[in-house]
Amino acid sequence: MAHIQLETADPLLATHYRFQIRTFWIGLFYVVVGWSCCWSSSVGFCARLVVHLVADTQHQGCAGAQRAKADCGSELMMFG
Repeated sequence: MAHIQLETADPLLATHYRFQIRTFWIGLFYVVVGWSCCWSSSVGFCARLVVHLVADTQHQGCAGAQRAKADCGSELMMFG
């Protein structure tokens, strides 16, 4: 509605309409950025969980291994 009435509004009301339009676009920008950050972190978490579970089932844990506790699971770490 603000876009439609912006052309015919007096100057004081036109500034109010511009403020409403700008606030809408800024809010939409923050929603899109927030949603994409939330989605990408969720995908990253799920991917890391799947990688860990697959690696854990392939290595059968450390219960039957003859390794020191410090070495146990080191191959399961993605970044360490």
